Amino acid sequence: MATKIRLIWIDWMKAIGIYLIVYGHLESVANQYVYTFSVPLFFIISGFLCKHEDDDGVFWKKLWFNLVVPMLLISCITFAIDFVIDYRNGAFELSSLYEFPVNVLLGFHEGVKQLWFVYTLIILKIVLQFTPQKVYSQAALFVLFTVAGILVDYYSPIVCGVNLVESSNSIINSTLAFPFFLTGFWLRKRKNELNEMHKPVAEIIVLVACLAIVILCGKYNSLVKMYINGYGDNIILFFLGGYAGTIMIFIISKWLNRFKFNGVITISKGTILILGFHMYFLIHLVRKISAEASYMDIVWSLVVVILFIPIILFTEKYIPLLMGKYRAKS
Repeated sequence: MATKIRLIWIDWMKAIGIYLIVYGHLESVANQYVYTFSVPLFFIISGFLCKHEDDDGVFWKKLWFNLVVPMLLISCITFAIDFVIDYRNGAFELSSLYEFPVNVLLGFHEGVKQLWFVYTLIILKIVLQFTPQKVYSQAALFVLFTVAGILVDYYSPIVCGVNLVESSNSIINSTLAFPFFLTGFWLRKRKNELNEMHKPVAEIIVLVACLAIVILCGKYNSLVKMYINGYGDNIILFFLGGYAGTIMIFIISKWLNRFKFNGVITISKGTILILGFHMYFLIHLVRKISAEASYMDIVWSLVVVILFIPIILFTEKYIPLLMGKYRAKS
């Protein structure tokens, strides 16, 4: 049996991507440029790592252990933390006990919080698994989801008194996330070509061009808030920024591919933990130490990500369900 080769550049992309997510949540300087591509980057990576399963039973098993179980466990832990904090501050409301499971089940931010991304990813994987695998069918879905995202953002539907856009609903967010996810899935077919690509001069030119595009998109498009189905003011700039930023991180990650650091691989495997818990334990602490946004946040974000390495290693050894029983290998 042939041994699968780990693509270290994917680990670098995931590590850089989660670093950018942490930096974005610090609401620091140049945040509008980071938000231009940080979330699209992760959906493209997720699509690249997604595999259509011939056996639906295998698909549901992997989906359950890789995404659903970690999302539910982390959501329950973060709810328990909120419960303790609210109780000590005298802000606890009994209604939260029955609202929480409903919010988790329906994918609202009040339930899944930063793991809205994971809930949305679950939706995307199901869509891709149970729709025709023909390119033209998927291209039609690309257009359909994009148009649906624009319409939903424009009309902001209200159901039972709840604005589905402003309340950050993960199902709604799947509309604008699907095109990026599908792009990554298409790129998976070019995995060997991407892995072997080595054209330094061309890569530098493309990198500079993509950086310029990200800067222009960040300047002329408003803040991209995909957690509330937001694409800014311009859907074209939204896609340009998302793709340009991803290409930029891909090129940088390919340059770093020669450096196989265990810490980077660990961070790559534990992105769901960082995503789920960084706001609770470290972002608030950073803002107590350094209240004002500054370029020092570049360093603080790196410190936050690095501090998660021992947490990920401990979790992987003793609480593997928090990270997914079946891990997709890059």
